[in-house]
Amino acid sequence: MEKDQGFRIVVRRFTLDLDQGDVKTTRVSLKRGDYFKQDVHLQISVPENLTIEPNNLVVEASDKPDVDLTITADTDAALGKYRIAIKATPETGEPAAAELIVKVKAR
Repeated sequence: MEKDQGFRIVVRRFTLDLDQGDVKTTRVSLKRGDYFKQDVHLQISVPENLTIEPNNLVVEASDKPDVDLTITADTDAALGKYRIAIKATPETGEPAAAELIVKVKAR
């Protein structure tokens, strides 16, 4: 982070195990430099068979940097690994990205 004016996005867990039909929550945090005072738009790309709430939101500069994401696997979701892409775009400057892997297992 140049001159503490930037930010990065941190996913609490890089891999999340989820049974078919289950719901779990994980946290995404913005690590802001001391002088980073911008709103950040989060866009989350969700693969088929999974649902995430919220999946499109703005973390305002005055908000806490933590966002809890609720992830749901369909009851008939195919077993295996799914990649969830998280893109954080500030008002000005370069976006940051992170990835979360969800492993769907049989119930």
